[in-house]
Amino acid sequence: SPGWWTRYAGLSEDQAAFCALEDEADVALAYEGQLVPGLLQTEDYARLLIEGWAEIVPVPPSSVERDLEVRLRRQRLLRPPRSLRLSVILDEAVLWHRIGDAAVMRRQLDRLVELAGTPNVELRVLPLDADHSATIPAFTLLEFSPSFEVTFPAVVHSESHPLSLVQDETVAHEHRRVFDWLSKRSLDHRESIQMIRWVADQKWSP
Repeated sequence: SPGWWTRYAGLSEDQAAFCALEDEADVALAYEGQLVPGLLQTEDYARLLIEGWAEIVPVPPSSVERDLEVRLRRQRLLRPPRSLRLSVILDEAVLWHRIGDAAVMRRQLDRLVELAGTPNVELRVLPLDADHSATIPAFTLLEFSPSFEVTFPAVVHSESHPLSLVQDETVAHEHRRVFDWLSKRSLDHRESIQMIRWVADQKWSP
């Protein structure tokens, strides 16, 4: 049957393809150095990002609402019964980059702490003073479990403009190695939550 994303007219082929792949993935690994990844964004944080881009590339208001609905719809993957296994590495800079006002940021950081407390989400912070020599632009690596004895290749998704989707074994392997490299230099899950709470209290308390 058609996927839920087919109900949203105007999505690009790459957007629709990513939604379909993400919907089937068993594990998602993500690194982000600038912004909170879409699956973890609050509604107001997401809206500000989408509206900000629309100021540069004007689109009808209906397109803004559509893109926001799609982003929030994707977040259902993290909840039962789907419970996608998600592992995210956030550069500490993400916690300090202001999107909207202090209230928006406080809610967003509180959301990160909330989601990090769920069993299928692992969140790690790469400190500003950690070694960044092997960092690359933001990416998401989708991995799939074998189905009917068929193994599906991993997919690398980049939120660059234009959107990039690469289904190549070598590229996926390289990004997996980068993710592991970053993980070793990041705070552990507990320390990361402590840092997020500290930044929220120090910087984003209204």
